[in-house]
Amino acid sequence: MAEAKKEIRDPWKETREVYVPLVRGEEKTLPVSVNDRDYAVPKGQRVQVPLPVYYVIQNMLDMQKLADEAAERDLSTHDRGVIR
Repeated sequence: MAEAKKEIRDPWKETREVYVPLVRGEEKTLPVSVNDRDYAVPKGQRVQVPLPVYYVIQNMLDMQKLADEAAERDLSTHDRGVIR
């Protein structure tokens, strides 16, 4: 029986499209560092980034969305500083 060759993929050569919103007053780029590799990802436009950078950005955006949702829930229980 022949042994199947395993294909080794370099995640740094794979790219994915990412979009980081640009908020007024913030920096126009998002600094991302992965394994001593630094990237300045432009905000407000769709760009191709290496797969590890994509995962870092997607995780950040997911966590930001969860935090925003939690803050919205907390604010909905307050009325002029009085907790209902």
